[in-house]
Amino acid sequence: MIRAGRRAVVISLVERGWQAAREHSLKLQGGCVESVHVIKGSVPADVLGMIAPLPAIRLVSVARTWFWPLAIGWALWARWRGILCGVLVDNTRTQQRVVRWLHGTAIPVTRV
Repeated sequence: MIRAGRRAVVISLVERGWQAAREHSLKLQGGCVESVHVIKGSVPADVLGMIAPLPAIRLVSVARTWFWPLAIGWALWARWRGILCGVLVDNTRTQQRVVRWLHGTAIPVTRV
């Protein structure tokens, strides 16, 4: 349940291409939902510029070494604040891992 007055967040863990996750976040654009795409590995600045995110869509490029610690921390922080309304993943292994983190909650984990 999203706390009153807070912007809902969908965290997208992108390991293998960001296009499907970005298309999904564009569908969520209308409401008060912010999508944060955490991309594993470095993305050149010119590519980030071409993606041209909208105000409610953020792209965060993270070094492979820091991807999982940041992803876990961000998801748990958003859950603790009561703003996490979903997690997007792009493979089965990640989906299983995230389901374990969110065990006992009604937060959906969607594979795109």
